Formats: sequence, C-alpha cells, structure tokens
Amino acid sequence: AVISYAIAHKYRETSNPAIWKGLLDKFYPNPNKVKEIQYEKAGKDRHHNALSYDKAAVFMAELCSLEGIAAKALRFTILTASRTGEVRFSTWDEFNLDKGEWNIPKSRMKARKAHRVALSDAAVQLLRELPRVEEFVFPGWKVGCPMSDGAMAGVLKRMGRTGVTVHGFRSTFRDYIGEETGFPYRLAEFALAHGLTDEAEKAYARGDMLMKRFKMMNVWADYLDSLVNGTGVIPTNRMRGDA
Repeated sequence: AVISYAIAHKYRETSNPAIWKGLLDKFYPNPNKVKEIQYEKAGKDRHHNALSYDKAAVFMAELCSLEGIAAKALRFTILTASRTGEVRFSTWDEFNLDKGEWNIPKSRMKARKAHRVALSDAAVQLLRELPRVEEFVFPGWKVGCPMSDGAMAGVLKRMGRTGVTVHGFRSTFRDYIGEETGFPYRLAEFALAHGLTDEAEKAYARGDMLMKRFKMMNVWADYLDSLVNGTGVIPTNRMRGDA
C-alpha cells in the first residue's frame, strides 16, 4: 500500500516490486493452495469443527448449568443456528418477542441481505430473562460495547470442548435437520441465511418461509433441551416435519 501510494503521488517512478498479480504469482505458488496442502498433511480440513448432533442434547444440558452472559449468548447462538457476529452485535430493537421474530439488517449480514430469524419458544424465553441494561442484547465488559469476539469460544474452552467451534454448531443444526427430520433442504438453508443456488428454487420460494421455520426451530430446540427439561433425549427418528 505504501509503494502504491508513492507511485500514485509520483514519489516513485518504477513499478511495485511486491505486487502479486502479474509478478510474484509467476515465481511463487498460490497461498491458498499451499494452505490446502498443509491442511491435508495435518489430516485436517478447512471447515469449522462441529459437534455431532447426537451429542448436542448432552452438551446443551452442560451449557445450561453455566452462569454468565457469554454462556447465554452461546446457547442463543446454537438455538438460532446463527453466526457469531450476528449474535454479538444484536440489539434489542431488532427483536419482536411477541411475534418471535429477529430482524437482522442487511448491514450485519454476510450476504448483505436483511434476514428474519424465526425464534423458537426456548430462544424467546432466554431473551425475556435477560436484563436490558443497554442497547446490545449481549453486552461486553466495556459499557456501550458488544461482547468480545472470543467470549463464546472461551466458554467452549472452559467446558473442555477444544475440538469444537461456535460456528460449527450451524453444521450440527444442518446435519440434524437433514438426517433426522422431514423438513426440506430449502427450509434449513433459509434458517442459515444461505442463498439458494438453483434458479427454480428461488422462483418457488418467493417468501422466506418464516411460519414453517417457526415449527422447524421449535423441533430443533426441543431436541437440544430434551435433557434440560427432564424428558430424556427424544428419539430423533420420530421427529418428522411436514413442511
């Protein structure tokens, strides 16, 4: 950036010797390919490590026994299958708890498209029990600031879950819905705020299927909280959606 600035302001007459495209890429391997090889040699993949869904209810029971705003934020993140940043920067004015809706503005979404989240009854209850001390739903230690980026990961670390990531719970949700319920693929994709790649699917699903997602998210929450509520783990092959 410094050299480019110097060239633009005529402090330097020769070209940038550190530019990648058209120069260094002719001499060095692509960094992304190098990373892929490193991951393969280490026996790892580049996806976020996820907890197997058959262990999710036990995990949630342990999580619910913990105190602190970070633990509650992690629980909410899992219940809604949301991204960490979407939860950390959420503000109270985005929620309509009477309707069970969370409206995330496009400025905070990865795809830069506004997203409505269907909240399960458990997620709504969690929010109702939180104190409203400032605009952020999950505030950080410093007044007026959101929870830190590593707060929820810190909860996992304290629980001894070093092989699991917060983002990985989105995969846990997707695997559970896809393998153990009858809810359609496109419904889970809407819940995850993933864009539909097939044009026919886009034409068919003109709305965001919010009402159907309410049912799906309650099935997910009921499964997660089956041990918390003392009902025992619900047999997943009996939990079928008719969406």
